[in-house]
Amino acid sequence: MAKDKAEVHQFIYTGPSDEVPEKPLEHSQTPPRPELAREIALSVLDGTRGRVHLLSHFQNRANERFFSVFQVTYVIRNGDCIGEGEYCQEYRDHKYKFRGEIDGIEFDAVFGLSADHHFILSPLVILITGCWKTKTGKRSRTY
Repeated sequence: MAKDKAEVHQFIYTGPSDEVPEKPLEHSQTPPRPELAREIALSVLDGTRGRVHLLSHFQNRANERFFSVFQVTYVIRNGDCIGEGEYCQEYRDHKYKFRGEIDGIEFDAVFGLSADHHFILSPLVILITGCWKTKTGKRSRTY
């Protein structure tokens, strides 16, 4: 057979014609393990790869509760993940809460990993909020 001639194949469907197509399976996003989420977040926060997005909510809470990206990074690095990550369909991200102790006060850091970005090649870390584990959720200013 010559290279320039295309072969034509004909197929005939012989199955039933009255069947309803099957409903596609619902796809649910499975969050990465907390250990992997920690590694990804720290590599982004350390400037090794990817990008960081600070939500305006994060910035408002940081000013109100007296914390910074440095405390969040410290808790992600040295704290423990509370539960497993969870996928948020509305924001298309995987959300994590890490808890650690800073100067004798517990602190919760909440961040997300964008599900629309590649976790290894170009991850996007979304800083969501932070909260001191005090009655008010705030900490008095320290220098």
